[in-house]
Amino acid sequence: MMAPYARWLLQFYDPDQETWENDPQRTRAAIIVEARPDFWLPMVIANFSEMLDESWNIYHVNPRADDFWLPAYRVGNPFNMTAEEYNRLLRNPLFWEHFTEDTLLIFQVDCVALRPLSFADTRFALIGAPCGGTGDAMIYNGGLSVRDRLTSREAALADYSAATVEDIYFTETLREMGVPLPSAREAAAFALESVWLPGTVPFGVHGTDKYHHSPLTAQNVLTHARGARPAVRAELPGGRD
Repeated sequence: MMAPYARWLLQFYDPDQETWENDPQRTRAAIIVEARPDFWLPMVIANFSEMLDESWNIYHVNPRADDFWLPAYRVGNPFNMTAEEYNRLLRNPLFWEHFTEDTLLIFQVDCVALRPLSFADTRFALIGAPCGGTGDAMIYNGGLSVRDRLTSREAALADYSAATVEDIYFTETLREMGVPLPSAREAAAFALESVWLPGTVPFGVHGTDKYHHSPLTAQNVLTHARGARPAVRAELPGGRD
C-alpha cells in the first residue's frame, strides 16, 4: 500500500469500534466482499463507516467462511478468493437478489473513502473511476462503485458481453442496454484510480496498492481531503464525530 494511504487508514484504527447496526428498512447498502484476514480490513470498514450516514447498511461478505448463498465457493483455501471467483460472484444474479436495498456501494480492501457521498455520486446505475478506454469504450472500475441493484441484476441476466471481468461486463452490458452512464469527468469526480481532477476531493480511491497514480498524487489528494474533513464530518447526520 502507498504510504500516504496507509497513514490515512491508521487514523481509523480502533480495537473497540462499535458494530454498525443495520436496519432492514434502509434502502442503501455498502458491501465489501473479502475472504482474507487482511490487516487493513477493519480500518477500511471503519473509514467507510465514518463517511456513510445513517441511511446506509454495511455488509462484510465472506463467501468462503459464512453460511452464504453460493456453496460452491466454500471449497478450497478458506482464506483466499481468487479474482476469477470474485468476478463470477458479481456476475451471478443471485448476488444482487440477496440484498433488498436499492442502491449498493461496492468497495474493496484496497480502497479509502475521503468524503460523504453526494447526490451526483449515486444517481447513475453504475459509477466508478474511469479505468480504461475513452468515450464509448471507457470502462468504469467496479472495485469502488455505486450501482443500482435491480439494474445490475438485469444486466447479470443479460447476454450482451463476453467479458469475464465483472466491471468490464457490467459497463459493456449497461451500455448495450441503453442505460445512462456518467461522463469521464463525473466518474473521476466520484473516484480516483488513475485520473485525478486537481483540487477536487473524490469520494474515494481504488487501488491504494496498485500505483495507477503516483505517491505524489496520493499525497496531494489527501491534503485536500484533510483540509475538507472538518466540514465533511459536520455534514454527516446525527453528528457522528
